[in-house]
Amino acid sequence: MFDGLSPTAGILKELIASAKRITIDGEQMKEAIIQIEHLNFTYPGGQKALNDINLKVDESEYLAIVGANGAGKTTLCLHINGIIPNVIGGRLSGSVRVSGLDTFEHHVYEIAQYVGLVLQDPESQLFSADVRSEIAFAAENRGIPREDILERMQEALKIVRLEHLADYLSEELSGGQKQRLAIAANLVVRPSILVADEPTSQLDPIGKEEVFATLDELNRKHGMTVVIASHDVDEIVRYAHRVIVLDQGNIILEGSPDQVFREIETLDRVYVHVPDIVRLGKMLNINQDKPLSLKVDEAAEQIRSVIRPTPFPVSETLPAATVQAVSRNEPSVTVQNLTYIYPGTKDPAIKDINFEIPKGQFVAMIGQNGAGKTTLVKCLVGLFIPTTGEIRLNNQDLKGKSVREIARVIGLILQNPDTQLFTMSVEEEIRFGLLNLQLDEKEIDERVEEALTITGLSNYRHLYPFKLSLGDRRKVAVAAIVAMRPEILIFDEPLTGQDYKGRYELTNLAKQLHEAGHTVILISHDMELVAQYSERTLVLGQGQLLLDAPTREVFDHLDVLRSTYIEPPEIIRLAQLLRPNGLAKGLLNVQEVVEAISSLIVQTHPL
Repeated sequence: MFDGLSPTAGILKELIASAKRITIDGEQMKEAIIQIEHLNFTYPGGQKALNDINLKVDESEYLAIVGANGAGKTTLCLHINGIIPNVIGGRLSGSVRVSGLDTFEHHVYEIAQYVGLVLQDPESQLFSADVRSEIAFAAENRGIPREDILERMQEALKIVRLEHLADYLSEELSGGQKQRLAIAANLVVRPSILVADEPTSQLDPIGKEEVFATLDELNRKHGMTVVIASHDVDEIVRYAHRVIVLDQGNIILEGSPDQVFREIETLDRVYVHVPDIVRLGKMLNINQDKPLSLKVDEAAEQIRSVIRPTPFPVSETLPAATVQAVSRNEPSVTVQNLTYIYPGTKDPAIKDINFEIPKGQFVAMIGQNGAGKTTLVKCLVGLFIPTTGEIRLNNQDLKGKSVREIARVIGLILQNPDTQLFTMSVEEEIRFGLLNLQLDEKEIDERVEEALTITGLSNYRHLYPFKLSLGDRRKVAVAAIVAMRPEILIFDEPLTGQDYKGRYELTNLAKQLHEAGHTVILISHDMELVAQYSERTLVLGQGQLLLDAPTREVFDHLDVLRSTYIEPPEIIRLAQLLRPNGLAKGLLNVQEVVEAISSLIVQTHPL
């Protein structure tokens, strides 16, 4: 299957390619490797998931599927590899053919010879203790000879760039490395199609880049057909050949990324993220015969051609209107010389951390997976006792205080809300923590109503939490914490797995709580939302606090950000490229960049 890896693999690839060509009127044409016709599917509970889907995917194509949560992306992916209907049943009609096989008539193990599957959570796909065993697992199940397995293993390790980690235990890998291992475990059986369902939703920026780069290499260098369902629009623009947009089980848009992502009104209506550069182009009223490129470098060059040369050196200080005011409030959180070493290890997970957060501030905490963010948070809420150093909340030392006492002051909303939910209804979930605070019944009722109203969950109060969507389950976790009225709220990666709508609903809720007087700490890999909502940002890397500054300043420290594998959002990178042409420092969003460029555009020269 893979070029340049072995003579056998090269011959096999050519045989597969030749078999998929048919001749019409003397011309050779490729047969679609995936053919879906009039596909309808309804889950046993009555939920219609797909409606008259017609789709053809060519060999060696890179197709992206986008849409809000619940739009049908996962259901469509599961039809391609035969899990639906062979494992998950329901009412269906139409046809799905993959590499010539009817998925309704062939077993999953037969289809799996041609279709690999990478899931959202790499942990759910890893069964073996170490890297080599994991990759060999599928090939051993197929009865492939040992010598061939070893050869294929080396090929797969090389493709996903894990050769240097071949002797590692699976648990020692980062999230991105685990996802690449899951890809390698698929490659060992040499499928012609790889289906990836939200493969980067739980990864940090470097993990996302690792996975997308690997899929791109499989597609470009080795001819593999890639089908990916994802909310990562910026990466889809960069890598995909074609995009389909799903809404309530229907394909509503189809075309190249450049075509699809310019349909702003339609995408906004179905809650699909529109690239900031597209919004920038529309707000600048760019000539539609030559729309602003979706590539940052090309867009910057187009804009340079129509703005006036600046006659003066660009100021290196932030404009007065954009400088973040330093809060003079009393400290809400004080951390001094904080170090934590996990039992049984020698190296500190966090080392000599120092910072202070005033009351009422909205602070972001960013850094790659393993940077120390979650360890630091667990120290703040009393789950970990620091090895050395001191933590004070409202000038009260945490030493000797119980988790219950600390919970009255600081609340934690975890990455996975399901680890915080365990009662039979939304209302019971909120009441649980209040009962532990030993409040009287009247106050409990008042706080429950208040929390339901704030989070917009009043209509769901009697529902079982796990019948709600992921976004609403996160709101239940927030409501349960908010009802306890802690002064400080920590959101630990709350946006994982969220679609465009869910991201903004939850972040707007955090903003609303901040405006009500809470101190908010947001831990996130979503730099666009960090730039939009946080006043100040702490950057962690390798257990150390690398930078603590107003958010407007943080994104100018590119060396520091890249040391912990973070890149600024595209709109900020565009503004930085245009700074020599007159744009000020510290611009964070589309509106600010539009205003800055508009003041410089030569009106007689449309783009």
